[in-house]
Amino acid sequence: SLSPANVGGLSRASVSGCCQCEDAITNEEAGVITIRVLSAGGETFRHIYEMIETGAREFEVEMDGRVSIVVEEVANLNQLADEIRNNAILDVAYFDGFVSNPGVVGSAVTRGGFMDLSEFVRESLDLDWLDILPAFRDSVLVYDGKPYMFPLDGDVHSLFYRRDVLEHFNLSVPRTWDEYVEVAKSTHGQTFNGTRLDGSCVGRAKHSVGQYYANLVLSSHSQALGTKSGFLFDVQDMTPLAGEALAETIRQLEEQNRYGSEDELETIGGGEDVSQNIKRFIADGACVLTYNWGDNFKRHLSSDSKVMSVVGVAPTPGSTKILDRSTGKLVPCTAEICPYSEDHPDIGRVNRAPYAAFGGWAAAVANNDSPLRQRSTSDFFAFVSSSRESRLGVIPNATGMLFNGQDPFRSSHLIVEEWMDQGYTQEGVESYLDTILTSLSSKNLALDIRFPQEDKIMDVLDAKIHDHLKRVRSNKIAEADRERERLAVANAISDEWESIIKNYDNDGRGVEPGILELYQKSLNIYKPPHDYNYIGNMRYYGWTIASIAVVLSLVMGIWVLKNRSNRIVRASQPIFLGLICLGSFLMAAGIYPLNIDDENFSIRGCNIACMATPWFIGCGFSVSFSSLLAKTIRINRLFGAATKFARITVTVKDVMKPFVAFTSVNVVLLLIWTLVNPLVFVRHEISITSSFGICEPKYFSGVRLIPIVLFGVLNCCTLVVANIQAYRARRISDEYSESKFVFISLVSILQAVVLGAPVAFITVEHPRIFTCVVSSFVFIITTTLLLLIFVPKILLLRKKIKEKKAQEEKRTATTGDGAGAAATTRSKDSNAMGYAVGFRANFSSEDKDKKLEHLAALL
Repeated sequence: SLSPANVGGLSRASVSGCCQCEDAITNEEAGVITIRVLSAGGETFRHIYEMIETGAREFEVEMDGRVSIVVEEVANLNQLADEIRNNAILDVAYFDGFVSNPGVVGSAVTRGGFMDLSEFVRESLDLDWLDILPAFRDSVLVYDGKPYMFPLDGDVHSLFYRRDVLEHFNLSVPRTWDEYVEVAKSTHGQTFNGTRLDGSCVGRAKHSVGQYYANLVLSSHSQALGTKSGFLFDVQDMTPLAGEALAETIRQLEEQNRYGSEDELETIGGGEDVSQNIKRFIADGACVLTYNWGDNFKRHLSSDSKVMSVVGVAPTPGSTKILDRSTGKLVPCTAEICPYSEDHPDIGRVNRAPYAAFGGWAAAVANNDSPLRQRSTSDFFAFVSSSRESRLGVIPNATGMLFNGQDPFRSSHLIVEEWMDQGYTQEGVESYLDTILTSLSSKNLALDIRFPQEDKIMDVLDAKIHDHLKRVRSNKIAEADRERERLAVANAISDEWESIIKNYDNDGRGVEPGILELYQKSLNIYKPPHDYNYIGNMRYYGWTIASIAVVLSLVMGIWVLKNRSNRIVRASQPIFLGLICLGSFLMAAGIYPLNIDDENFSIRGCNIACMATPWFIGCGFSVSFSSLLAKTIRINRLFGAATKFARITVTVKDVMKPFVAFTSVNVVLLLIWTLVNPLVFVRHEISITSSFGICEPKYFSGVRLIPIVLFGVLNCCTLVVANIQAYRARRISDEYSESKFVFISLVSILQAVVLGAPVAFITVEHPRIFTCVVSSFVFIITTTLLLLIFVPKILLLRKKIKEKKAQEEKRTATTGDGAGAAATTRSKDSNAMGYAVGFRANFSSEDKDKKLEHLAALL
């Protein structure tokens, strides 16, 4: 666990040039591999350095002298982080391994400084990865889904309380921070067994560990949806989770400080002997409540302790309110917004976020080392981390003086009997180990931020809150102004955080990943930019041309309905034209579901759209082309023997027979297809960063594909037969040249199919292009059909109307001269009249014979 008096300091240890690495590190002649490890050390972290040094000597014995371990130390964490960064930029690593806190993993991995341990974890028996507690195995030691560090210590904050004092004053173990304050208030200043009590003892000196204690309280107010939701920043956009949550945290810290010792803001926290949390609680026996790492429990039976066997351990308190991230306001916890909360009938739901503060100590292997050296270094760290080797440090003698700060990080460290063998009481051990297990197994465990600039972010939090607490303690802020001041401090912290992040992102733009990406990786939720190949805005192109074709179909249908009594429309059969419009409408409507994918719709919606597309297009095709096929067949039958006829007639019955047959077969095939092997929406992975979605049959077995194959064959054959019939009728001269236009439309459609189908096939992995091609293909079919069938008729109708109007105007103009014209006519020579009558008689007889021949042929 962490027990620093000072984690700062920006001095840098110089690393010798790597030109001497071979001589200094490997003695090939002697067959000995020398591994160089850099560890936190100095006066503050002496216990960590000694732990690694002891393990190194034992590992050398274990390896029969084949490996030599050289352990070097640096005095503070910032210096250690600098050395890790320096080591990463070398061609060949100078240091083979590092012992640090997990907070450095983000910047180290980003710069390629730490080796991915995935393969080693799978193979190593000494490491026994599954024995490591879930919090470390799944979160603390893992970055971007991969393990990068070996656990050497397990850190989590716990609540420590005096069982005897709470029993004496009839108080319960606090479940919330409000209850924590109430217990502190009730006992502060009271005398118990001759000792004046402090309600709460937490060292909050600036530049100590105050930021961890602030995080502990804040996390219960800002994180409710699990570890991966984060508690300091929003995981979607790095918005600081401050506002009312941080203001409430500051209020809680004010109240705790009010019922603490007067020098609380000048004394350090953590696990050192002089720590407020240790000295006042254990050595002085004057404290009722505190929260800290596990040192409080392991020291409570030491020879200088005044709280023998009366220390209770419990999970840290929680909150009945949680931050609504959309509004920045605190709202009451419910089962929905606080899914990991505990329900208490008297106070409601309590959200706890156990805090793995500092993350414990861990070891990492240099990524730019040789495979042999990486393996040797990994074996050494696995040895030190093993259950056998770590047990002595994690479970020290209860009355001894060996306290190296190691807390449980393995399941094998939680065996009650082994602790009792070291002199701990059963009741105390059970409460301590239950707390550790509960906290480190929590789905809502709070993690430190592990990305560059985290030290600056934490310094801001520590300094701003410490200064505020000091002003409150000295009464420099009036009671009436404190609420406003708390919110002002919270906003100031939030603003500085945003500035730090913005500056880092701007400085590293285009060179290093942004803070948001690194933050998401630290929570193992990062997804690399993924090209889903969505249809995207191309859908609007498809829907636009679909709307044009739909409107065109409706307009033509209305035109047919309006002019159904006109001779031109009757000559082509209104029902035939109406079926063309209906078929075109259905085909065009099929473009709408074609342009649906999982970008904006659910998978269920996409599945429905997948099957709707062939229904619309298939039914529309059968309706339109059955009409065209019937007409071309009838034209060829009528004019096969006598091409001299100028007028043709296709009856309703002639059109309806192939229409009903062809459409019925299509509907039956579509129904079988839908029931037996429907199209479903499937997303295929092209690579880690690319995928595409497509509609495909649910099953690919031979039998289930039969209806799909039959449906395709039927419609293709229909198109080919229709083109053949149209080709045969292309030169038949009917009254309105309809055969010619039917032929042109069918040939155009066949060309669109021949050219569009291969393009659609080769672009299937590119939905934007695929849907554009198919949508355009359907649009061409529908508009070609409508325009070539209807436009000539519309133009001819307009021409006839104009001619009729001109005749009427001419007749009206000649009406005024009717009397004179009649007199002139009556004076005509009787021979002329006789000639005219004879001409009309001869003409009528000849025309009558031709009409009879025509009628006989039709019948």
